[in-house]
Amino acid sequence: TTLSTLLLGSTVLAGPVLADGPKMVLTAPLGAEITGLYESGDDLFLNMQHPDSDLGNEFAKAVVGVISNVNWSADALEPLTEDADKKVVKTTLGDYQILLSEGDEGSIIRSRAGEDLLVSNDPDFNGYIPTGENEGFLFTNWENRPGGMSRAKLTRAEDGMWSVEDTMMVDFSTVGGTWVNCFGTVSPWGTPLTSEELYFDDTADWNNPEYKYIDDNKMLASYLGEDAYPNPYDYGYIVEVTDPAESATPVKMFAMGRFSHENAVVMPDQKTAYLSDDGTDVVFYKFIADTAGDLTAGTLYAAKVTQDEGDDPAETGFGIEWVELAHGSNDEIEA
Repeated sequence: TTLSTLLLGSTVLAGPVLADGPKMVLTAPLGAEITGLYESGDDLFLNMQHPDSDLGNEFAKAVVGVISNVNWSADALEPLTEDADKKVVKTTLGDYQILLSEGDEGSIIRSRAGEDLLVSNDPDFNGYIPTGENEGFLFTNWENRPGGMSRAKLTRAEDGMWSVEDTMMVDFSTVGGTWVNCFGTVSPWGTPLTSEELYFDDTADWNNPEYKYIDDNKMLASYLGEDAYPNPYDYGYIVEVTDPAESATPVKMFAMGRFSHENAVVMPDQKTAYLSDDGTDVVFYKFIADTAGDLTAGTLYAAKVTQDEGDDPAETGFGIEWVELAHGSNDEIEA
């Protein structure tokens, strides 16, 4: 989900396959990664995550932005040779408009008690939830420990310029907070699904005072407050933000498995979801819900992949068998 250069290939074009392969159409400022790609109508939301802080311009801070009226037939962007061009967003797709910047309301992660804990420079997933013609809410993940998700109310003018009217942080206090919110999707029924990346090879390290990332756990404890220490089994899930235009209430989907989630994509049947695990030598999962449109109960499977014989990786395929792991519900697993 992170890029430093956006390449345009035939997969995003309605026309014939490009004979000359992909072409560069966008570059990020120095140090930044491109995250949160989300297409809505003719517009493309995308972020510039953790840029170099000494650029001396508006891109020295992480930003959430949009390109309106995208020209998907754009010419290729010429390689950058001037230092000034490497410090900004350069693109042939259209004009890049900044909606939120690091330090704005929406990038500040606070404790349950309302104390500022950190200002994030790691925006990741974007998901746009329309509420009417040319208006809606943009949900953005902030990939930190503890994590966060902002909700910005947006309106779009006829010329494609967007306005931010109100921004808030989704309240995760009812589910013990959230952790490293990486990529995500919007479900077929219009709710954001945010992914918690839980990087722990051994859960025992969670309480190990010598563990290299123990300060992150202490920060999460500061989020909880009242001398509380976080339970590791409260994190590492897909979290659905229900009622996104009103209460925006998070629900952790325990039945979909606990691991280092990168993304979960629900198929049009509204029951089958494919889930990716961020890391090396990890697992590709499938979840089949008991009821369409309801991810709170179902069966989790792991992919067993068998490589076909062949020497050419461009021509050699593989087979997938699905190994059933378990059936469960949120209520059973939480208990």
